[in-house]
Amino acid sequence: MKKIDPTILRELIEYAPETGRFHWRFRDRKWFDSDRVYKSWNTKWAGKEAFTSTNAYGYKQARVLGEQITGAHQLAWAIHCGEWPSGLIDHINGDKTDNRICNLRDVKNSESMKNLPIRKDNKSGICGVCWDSRRGGWLAGIGVSGRTKFLGCFDSVDLAANARRAAEESFGYHANHGRAGVAL
Repeated sequence: MKKIDPTILRELIEYAPETGRFHWRFRDRKWFDSDRVYKSWNTKWAGKEAFTSTNAYGYKQARVLGEQITGAHQLAWAIHCGEWPSGLIDHINGDKTDNRICNLRDVKNSESMKNLPIRKDNKSGICGVCWDSRRGGWLAGIGVSGRTKFLGCFDSVDLAANARRAAEESFGYHANHGRAGVAL
């Protein structure tokens, strides 16, 4: 995917970092092949909100000058910071449509994984804790460097949850990790 220079993006799109919304700017004639298309585009789109539809993953979609940009959150980062993100753009509060700059952070995948909502198929209600009928206890584990670290088998869900919370703090998990939400 070719990345459009953020300077050009700023010329074409207005981004409001406080709201996370985008609006199309009036475009100069240089962006069009003909006067008719120039007038038509500006009449139809200039000043209108942009990137209002979401993709199958729940992110606002962005397409600029015929180029597909993975998500509006990346576009927000590029416009606001003047450069494309070096990693992933993580939505701190977990709302994939909240593109306010205070809700976005440029992180590695491993850091983004430490800010996931609880999986919808989780039965214990606590990330990293599950019942093991073979052992007759509650297992606790946590992801560290792409592997699952076993924290122990506990007699109560509370003890397993405490071990998990301590491990989250120890390994730098985000405070929002395990919040209610919809994740696979």
